[in-house]
Amino acid sequence: MRGILATYYRELLVYKRRALRYSLSSIVNPVLFLLAFGYGLSSLSLFNSNSYLRFMVPGLIAVSSMNQAYSISFDIHIARLYTMTYQGLLVAPIERWEILVGELLFAITKSLSPLIFFVVYLSFFPSLGLVLNIPFFISWLIHVLTWALIGVVIAFKIDSHADHATFTTFVVTPITFISDTFFPVSRLGGFFELIANFSPLTHTTRMIRYSMQSGFGLPFIIELGYSLIVLLIFAIFGIIVLSRAER
Repeated sequence: MRGILATYYRELLVYKRRALRYSLSSIVNPVLFLLAFGYGLSSLSLFNSNSYLRFMVPGLIAVSSMNQAYSISFDIHIARLYTMTYQGLLVAPIERWEILVGELLFAITKSLSPLIFFVVYLSFFPSLGLVLNIPFFISWLIHVLTWALIGVVIAFKIDSHADHATFTTFVVTPITFISDTFFPVSRLGGFFELIANFSPLTHTTRMIRYSMQSGFGLPFIIELGYSLIVLLIFAIFGIIVLSRAER
């Protein structure tokens, strides 16, 4: 437990200097997407405004939370390879799994900013019929933990800043747009639909959307089961890469 708290406290000390700036920047993209897609395109009569927002808002929650959770990858990567401050944790007399749990707690903390923004937003637009219920918060937590674990794995498996940026550009960014976030993946068709259905983001986004629209329904339970399996897989990978780091 002391190792978990030490890791979490270390990250908070680094984060607190830029907390306000990071919190504000985490809601810029959701606001822009809401204005451009949610209201801009709807005003052109291409979509029914409420029905498209009802689809898109859960996707925006997923994307903005994913970005914050995954961003711990950059923090770990820089601290491990450039400032060399992460070695202090790795050589400390604490278990590696405690470091992992501490990083996950920090990822949850960082992801609260966009969540709070959407809680406030939805309180002003109850006509959308999107409910923040217990299934939603379970879904959101699983989603954030999954992408935080992916971030940890990437941070320890890629040993170059250029390669890290390349992975984000060519893998994470495309996944953001083709994973049932802004439009149904069925619109893609063929090969791209197949790729999208393998994305962890597709299933966590659907899980969040189903939870907000219908609560504990069968579609939600199916996506919940799939997402828990993915979470377990990346948790195992996270423990393995941390156990082998700087040995």
